[in-house]
Amino acid sequence: MAIVTDNERSVSGLGTTGVIIPAFDVAATADLIFVGVMGIGVSVATSTVVRNVTENFSEDWDIVYHPAGIEPHSSGHHILKADFAAGSFTIVVTCAGSLDTLAAYARSFIGVNQAVPAGAPVTGTGAASVSATVTADTALGEVILDTLAAGGSTSCAVDANQTSLFEQDNIDAVGSHGVSTQAGVDGGVMSWTIESGNWALGAISFKPAVSSRKWFFGRVS
Repeated sequence: MAIVTDNERSVSGLGTTGVIIPAFDVAATADLIFVGVMGIGVSVATSTVVRNVTENFSEDWDIVYHPAGIEPHSSGHHILKADFAAGSFTIVVTCAGSLDTLAAYARSFIGVNQAVPAGAPVTGTGAASVSATVTADTALGEVILDTLAAGGSTSCAVDANQTSLFEQDNIDAVGSHGVSTQAGVDGGVMSWTIESGNWALGAISFKPAVSSRKWFFGRVS
């Protein structure tokens, strides 16, 4: 079956150790929730992503780039159907320290494989660049998501074959955040055009559930 979006929501803050996505509603048919976290500031990693007080997300990646100057942070987290309740509950993102900018983007999906939900995450960093790129290992039917933090960049824009889901440009004159998606059939190159800045980018590809249909003598059961 095809992977489809159930719900999405984003929040952001300045000079904070965490953000809260209130009342994130998830359908009973949803199979997976993904949360991408982006920040710019000191060397701070994401500590936890928790929904409904006890629903703890698995960390897919958590990177901070440490050049001289502004330090961007990107992380990705997911939780499977067996570990979350349907309904409207708060998602709390907590970091190990305060960041100048911090944003979180949540998206729930229907039709994700529960046995092998995702491929291996990929990450990349760079300094004084005008392009941020990573390549995810993906295939037909899969859905890729990425999260970008670009420190010092006044803007960010997705390149070909991607759809922008969330963008914040020139936040408090510190940098930019972005989240995008791509269909697996398009090859997995996740690329952003930015102003010259330090960047951290991570991406992951989610796999579709296997169809339960069977073929008998040329007919579908």
